Amino acid sequence: MAETVHPLSDLPLPTLGAPSPHLAGTEFELRLLYYAAEPEDSLVTIHFIGTYAMRWGPPNDERRGELGLAKLNRPSEIRGSTWLAGLIRAGQLESGGEEDCGLSHFCLPFHDSTLDVAADGYTFERRRAPIHEEFPDLARKLVK
Repeated sequence: MAETVHPLSDLPLPTLGAPSPHLAGTEFELRLLYYAAEPEDSLVTIHFIGTYAMRWGPPNDERRGELGLAKLNRPSEIRGSTWLAGLIRAGQLESGGEEDCGLSHFCLPFHDSTLDVAADGYTFERRRAPIHEEFPDLARKLVK
């Protein structure tokens, strides 16, 4: 099955300039905080439910275009994911395939990096507090 990109239209777009993504996590839970494009100065917190794996790094926005990944210009779900299939093949998931394991591959493109998460799902909310106040709250939610 070929990879297909399905935009997550419910998730707000990261700001183009400096979305300042911050991550906090445990072995099975991941929370993300970033600046949204609209409304200006609003924050988005995403709670990935049943997190199995994540990777964060390249490509950045310019390299995504060079690699033909221009469709990854907003938060998306990648169906038929080769990354998720690789996790399954490596024996890290006891399942017959991507559909059977209940996980989805979520991709969040930022200006300087890309975050990929294999999880059961997510919830999100918008916030207005400054990022230096919001991030400690995000981390506290992980230990409760």
